[in-house]
Amino acid sequence: MEMTLRLSPRPLLATLAPAFLLACPVLAQAPQAHPDDMILARKAVMNQAEFNLGQLEAAVKAGEAQDLGPLTEKAFNIAVLIQALPHLFGPETNYLGQPNADAAVETAADSKIWDEFDAFYAKAGEVTAAAQAAASVTDAAALAKSVADIRNACESCHSNYIVYQPFGAALGMSLEPADD
Repeated sequence: MEMTLRLSPRPLLATLAPAFLLACPVLAQAPQAHPDDMILARKAVMNQAEFNLGQLEAAVKAGEAQDLGPLTEKAFNIAVLIQALPHLFGPETNYLGQPNADAAVETAADSKIWDEFDAFYAKAGEVTAAAQAAASVTDAAALAKSVADIRNACESCHSNYIVYQPFGAALGMSLEPADD
């Protein structure tokens, strides 16, 4: 009899995430030779989190939230991604409003992130907590509420710490810079 080892991404992420998160403070203190790579990495993390959230919202809207397993996996993925996100905001990636002719990538991260890092970190924690709650729901109605809570937590962070709303077009909002 041949045995096949099948790895589920949830236990694998649960195993690797703590090690990654423990390493992040050490990495964040080390001089970063490639701040553009950090910006690209955080964009990739945000894009993946938004992709998962978009799939959750579409499933809830279409009434396809009966099979909770794959949907709670998406919520769990959001929690892991956003928990790691603040560690990709090293001070050397604060390009906005600063002359940086060498910057190969653009960022919409508001400089307030670095001025108010503890508050920014707390906002990311709110998104993580909302996603963790969604990952543990047991019915479709609870999932719908939890998905709305994730979106609201995301919007709250973006309204404080991003110069424009990157997902605004999909939500019918203007992509013009905020007036504040």
